[in-house]
Amino acid sequence: MIHPTFKALLLFSIIGLSKQTNAIEFKVDLIQETPWAFQNPAQSGAPYAGILVDLLAEFAKRSGHTTKITLTPSIRVIHYLKNGSTDFSIMIWNKKNEPYANKGTFLFPVHIGVRAKKGVSVIRYEDLKNITTSVPRGLDIEPEFDSDPLLKKDLVQNYMIGVQKTAANHDSQAVAGSLATINYTIKKLGLTQQFGNTFLLGTAQLTIHFSKKSPRIKDEASINAVFKEMLNDGTVRDIHSKWMD
Repeated sequence: MIHPTFKALLLFSIIGLSKQTNAIEFKVDLIQETPWAFQNPAQSGAPYAGILVDLLAEFAKRSGHTTKITLTPSIRVIHYLKNGSTDFSIMIWNKKNEPYANKGTFLFPVHIGVRAKKGVSVIRYEDLKNITTSVPRGLDIEPEFDSDPLLKKDLVQNYMIGVQKTAANHDSQAVAGSLATINYTIKKLGLTQQFGNTFLLGTAQLTIHFSKKSPRIKDEASINAVFKEMLNDGTVRDIHSKWMD
């Protein structure tokens, strides 16, 4: 007769071996931006850090799959999703993404808006026409804002440069995009006293984007199911709070 303890260990070993046998490596391209996904400054440990990196680590732990992460600007993430060289990404959903990506699990809302330099009044949309706003290059902000020819925009490489230029009143008096990212960057740079009004443009959804040309498209539903489980049991919330609170 097999001892119960040995039987349990054997069962766990079989389950673990089954997971390894069925494990898949997914290519995941993420927009490089603090605190979402960035190069880990620590000398040891994982090469990347951030909210999305932690979400993927939890995904790998639960699913038994692995992820090969690359960090690039938003324009290149879109390019990789279009040609199927990346399996999926996690970013703000836009209807313009529909031709090349399937909208997957909705993880949490992202407030989109503008933070203005202290002393610059931005309390209504029309006020934006009187100033220049820094916008990360390749980033869709909000349909009206994106298409308005009367708005003056200073295209920058990333949020950090936009925040720095706005604080210094150099080419721009405000910065637009994810308010959570903007506020995190302002705080990280110690520039809180340099900023004033916040103007909300809308709310977007951070979702899984699965490439329609991915060779792993048959696994899309199971991938979304893992993230849905993480959402339902509060793990997504806890990881977000770890970085943002």
